[in-house]
Amino acid sequence: MANLDTWLLVVTVAGMAVGGCGILMVQTARASDRLSWGHGLFVTALLALGVSSLLAALTRADGLVLLGLAAGLLVVGMLWETGQSTWRASDPDSYPEKT
Repeated sequence: MANLDTWLLVVTVAGMAVGGCGILMVQTARASDRLSWGHGLFVTALLALGVSSLLAALTRADGLVLLGLAAGLLVVGMLWETGQSTWRASDPDSYPEKT
């Protein structure tokens, strides 16, 4: 059981790192390619944490709490509004055309 808990800790740390990189890419993206890569990294990390949480729940592992907290914090981090995305409003090309 200790081996599974160690593996779940590694997956939790890796999932937080990958998900955090995805969030940073989304928050600082100016190109659509980088934006889609950030979303992809975030969703991949969240799915990995979800599958690991299911495995931890089936085996009643102690790492389940950390996995749930990590997934919840990633979702909060993605939905958190920052002032960094205001560059779109200052870009004259992003304004709707007047008819």
